[in-house]
Amino acid sequence: RRVHGELKNTFMKIIALLLVLVTLDIVISKSDYYRLLGVQRNADDKTIKRAFKKLSLKYHPDKNRDNPEAAKTKFVEIANAYEVLMDPEKRKIYDQFGEEGLKNGGPGGPGGQGGYQNYNFDDMFSSFFGGRGGGQHFEFNMGGGQRFQRGGGQHFHQQEQQQQQEDFWAQSDVFTLEMGSLSKFYRRNEVWLILFYNARGDSNFKQIKDVWRELAEKLYGVLKVAAVNCEEDSEVCEEFEIYETPKVKVYSANIRSDGFIYNGPFEYKQIASFGIAQMESFVQIVNQENIGNFFKQEEDKYHIILFTAK
Repeated sequence: RRVHGELKNTFMKIIALLLVLVTLDIVISKSDYYRLLGVQRNADDKTIKRAFKKLSLKYHPDKNRDNPEAAKTKFVEIANAYEVLMDPEKRKIYDQFGEEGLKNGGPGGPGGQGGYQNYNFDDMFSSFFGGRGGGQHFEFNMGGGQRFQRGGGQHFHQQEQQQQQEDFWAQSDVFTLEMGSLSKFYRRNEVWLILFYNARGDSNFKQIKDVWRELAEKLYGVLKVAAVNCEEDSEVCEEFEIYETPKVKVYSANIRSDGFIYNGPFEYKQIASFGIAQMESFVQIVNQENIGNFFKQEEDKYHIILFTAK
């Protein structure tokens, strides 16, 4: 009995210890900014930025419609972590004193986590990556009397725009699809033709560019012609499961569509036909039995009938 009692006590102590460790792990996971972003403590800015972009795509507002509040909460956590780790002063305070150091201001620190909780999810996302026309201005309460301002996705794009040598789609109808403009795609109500390219890596890029500009011009108003630069937005290309370029995918107006890869020659006629084939048909066969009902459908709109012997 004595041995049995000792074993029982030992077992209970082990269970209690495991519970403490599990609880501690959960707390650490939530508060450890490096673990939140999935990076090492010595990660450089490039690694942190890439990790944040990938997680931002995962918790994009239009990909989490079933549970938007949970997605917003997660995005707030990773946004707070990103804000701290990308700021040298805040990161130094966090590494020395943890979250408490930030909440208390630390030795000259900024004070507190990011106060994003009361802001619209779309506004939060576009404040980091743009996509709202570039003129939006947002101000977030960072706690401790500090405020953090950003406008129109300037955080990522100022340096990237300086490094960009050429706007390949200037003065064209090609829609540039990037992190900040993904909502346009996720909320689409028309067919999208998307080119995934690498201007420096694709040997025949000049031909590709000319064909794509022609497609956008001639199919304007019929379907959306877009392009993603996989050299600059590799995370977006990975989101579309594109790992080599050039690639063309077409997506129907159905937002649940997974899209189809185009494998034919890179020529205007063939690509245009491939895209148009995904358009929804509104043509009805009219005869004596149903012509009355045909005119009753959407009576406020014009009805066009083609008479043919075919």
